[in-house]
Amino acid sequence: MKDILPDLYLWHNQGEEVAMATLVQVRRSAPRPPGARLCVTRNGRMSGSVSGGCVEADVFERAVQVLDSRTPVLANYGIADELGFEVGLSCGGSIDVFIEPFDPGEEWEALRRAVEEQQEVVHAIGLAPAPLLGRKLTEVIDGRTVGSVDPSLDMDISEAGYDLLRTGGTKVLALPW
Repeated sequence: MKDILPDLYLWHNQGEEVAMATLVQVRRSAPRPPGARLCVTRNGRMSGSVSGGCVEADVFERAVQVLDSRTPVLANYGIADELGFEVGLSCGGSIDVFIEPFDPGEEWEALRRAVEEQQEVVHAIGLAPAPLLGRKLTEVIDGRTVGSVDPSLDMDISEAGYDLLRTGGTKVLALPW
């Protein structure tokens, strides 16, 4: 994420509409790990990657639709899909990519500061059901918490996040809501 921050904030500060794509889950083989990010502008600027180039063109098209609707989407790309061949996902795996309008709200600012200061941070994004889609919780290792996916889920998310800080990586949680 650190590699896209300069472009992301430059474009946003220049008044460009920016969409953020986050690779949230990988099944089998994929060129990029979960957590990889791509930011795109309506004007076609791109920074980062969610698939090493395999699906970025389609992610861009969906990102423009997200900017038009202001509604985030969770897109799946996989070789089993007929679209998989069209967009060139040839690695044999499948990926889920969350695409949202970039909003530098307090959750993103807490994440940005933690990344720039090289602090450990938990950043959770609601993926389902629809009322939770795109809601965020950011928790910095010093205990600061910003945002909420849902008050009934935040504690479970924080606990899972702290477990991941010890072991590394990312995870998609399935929690009852």
